[in-house]
Amino acid sequence: MNRFIAILMLFSGLFTSCNDFLQKSPLEELKVDTEEKVRQVLVNAYPTTHWAYMSELASDEADDLVFFTNNVDDLPKAFYLWEDCEVTGKDSPQALWHDYYNAIAHANLALETIAEMGEPEALLPYKGEALICRAFCHFILVNLFCKHYHEQSCRTDAGIPYMLATEKNGNARYDRGTVGEVYSRIEKDIIAGLPLLDDHAYTVPKYQFNTKAAMAFACRFYLYKGDFEQVIVWSSQILGSNPGRFLRNWSELGALFYTDYERIKNYSGMDADCNLMLGSFQSNWSTSGCMTSPLRLANNALLQQTEGMHRSGLWGAGYEALHVPGAIVPLSYQFVVYKIGSHPGNLMLMPLFTMEEMLLNRAEAYVRISDEKGADYLNLALDDISTLLAAYSTQHPITREMVEGIYGSSMEYYTWDTPTPKKALDATLAITGERESFIHGLLHLRRSVFIHEGFRWFDIKRYGIEIYRREIEEGQLIRQTDFLSRKDERRAFQLPPQAIHAGMQPNPR
Repeated sequence: MNRFIAILMLFSGLFTSCNDFLQKSPLEELKVDTEEKVRQVLVNAYPTTHWAYMSELASDEADDLVFFTNNVDDLPKAFYLWEDCEVTGKDSPQALWHDYYNAIAHANLALETIAEMGEPEALLPYKGEALICRAFCHFILVNLFCKHYHEQSCRTDAGIPYMLATEKNGNARYDRGTVGEVYSRIEKDIIAGLPLLDDHAYTVPKYQFNTKAAMAFACRFYLYKGDFEQVIVWSSQILGSNPGRFLRNWSELGALFYTDYERIKNYSGMDADCNLMLGSFQSNWSTSGCMTSPLRLANNALLQQTEGMHRSGLWGAGYEALHVPGAIVPLSYQFVVYKIGSHPGNLMLMPLFTMEEMLLNRAEAYVRISDEKGADYLNLALDDISTLLAAYSTQHPITREMVEGIYGSSMEYYTWDTPTPKKALDATLAITGERESFIHGLLHLRRSVFIHEGFRWFDIKRYGIEIYRREIEEGQLIRQTDFLSRKDERRAFQLPPQAIHAGMQPNPR
């Protein structure tokens, strides 16, 4: 069954099993020589493993709720403690590594086939799609298994192998290269692939790299790279002159019963203009991860009340102003926002790119270049934040004085035993004064909007935010157990054992 057709069947109530369309065919068994076969190969250029299980538990979105004495599985324990992971299977680093390189191999097979066929015009949209898929997979890998991109160190920080062709030699050994080299090749693929895309060529554009989704990927790429002018260019092309029209209807979402499957389906709906691209994943994150209670390593009431959604922020005084405020699970003290979950067939659907992200990316870019461009850029950031809040909460519009009043000198910096949303930023970024207050506000808002979706870990890496591991019992802080400093090598997940055993240099520890 075609994977995208299976997704359509899910939403029409006909979906029964996902094993058939998630099965990967060995490349050596594939004979690709027609347009239709190229399209079929590209179905498998989209990974089916999501990074949220890894990144959410590694971030500051989890504490150890020692009230529960139940044993913790080795996989979430390794993520939470930033340990090298030997576990295999679903959601493991090894599974993700293999799945993303398998997707890259299929993208490369499509590219090689298109080249062998003389690059006919009818296949150019699929060439563009393959290039963007290849770039995206490498982008996720380099941001999980490597240090964050920094202009000062990217030429020496170890990267991941950038595969430009299908594997021809089973005994080949690959050099990791550098983070800078990986980013350069990602950018080259984005620039080459985007102009070739044609949404009319795709079966289900919301589950493929349609033009807007590819632009959104370019926007995120440049945000992580720190090229803020390009962030503004790409986000503005997507947002248009009236971005509020295309935002999620958070009020409608919040009106749905919070444990109802309809809310989960609504959040990942293909008809929602805010969802630029969706992904389908085989993951336990929505079953034995964030949506399950009780869990010992989990988001929780104290975390949310002191530094999360239930703390006053740009959206107003606590959770009362939010249309989708989340819920504290009785007795467990666990905190959950019911918006993702397991669909029929144990398939987790998750938005990969949204209009909300584009607004927040652009607002952040405006702030980051405001020291060069002038204070008017802070006003532009304020406009984008207010546009989002008009849909997300009852608090809008906001003023610069309000941002400074919340996140300025009146709010103390975070300590493990007196937590706040204001966590010290990497001093080398030179973000001070009113700009710093804006960034703290934006990071707090991003943390709220994208909760459970795996983005917080990347924000932590981008801004050099430090993390404290804490034990909490019955909603009360007990003690600090570990600390992830700004320069801690554990900020890059260790390469899977299979890659290290094959001769690849492991990350230092």
